[in-house]
Amino acid sequence: MGYFEIQCQLCGVSFAIARIRRPDEPIEAAWDYWGYDCVTVDPCLTRFRTDAPQRSLGCSTQTWMSQHDGELEEHLAGPNCTATCGYSGHRISLEEMKGCRAVQCILTKTPEWEPEEDDQDFELDSNHFLTGIGDGSPDEAPLSDLQPVRHGNDDVLLTNTPWNFVRGARFIPILHSTRGIMLSDYQTD
Repeated sequence: MGYFEIQCQLCGVSFAIARIRRPDEPIEAAWDYWGYDCVTVDPCLTRFRTDAPQRSLGCSTQTWMSQHDGELEEHLAGPNCTATCGYSGHRISLEEMKGCRAVQCILTKTPEWEPEEDDQDFELDSNHFLTGIGDGSPDEAPLSDLQPVRHGNDDVLLTNTPWNFVRGARFIPILHSTRGIMLSDYQTD
């Protein structure tokens, strides 16, 4: 089986999106494919096999300790960074990327479906409803910890292929959250 990632059915952009922060941004402004830590491979250096392009592009590296992977050498985007393994902080702001990994699905109602307090008007009048919101792309694995749990669904198996039947014989459209929020917005202290 080859490489596979889940994409939004509306815009075609993957949920497995990395962001390469600028040197003046906090560590939290960067994340890798999995949604944590940072882009660690120095893509500008690897691409050209020399340190000269990295310096001329304004890129740099920083070493820090990750709670997930120990010591990491992070790639920091320069103004002319050519890395293609993540969005450059010089080209798109952290605020503009808010919600880019937020996954939400449209499910078909079952005969047992009952209205809930947080249903939107279209959900009451149609044969479909929205799931809660998950963070990131599980690559064909179940996306779990959907928040809030809606109509008893706290996870869903994602696929972009209609022939891959999920929870009975139905296709599940996958999209970026219509509410534009991240899973962390639901967490409380």
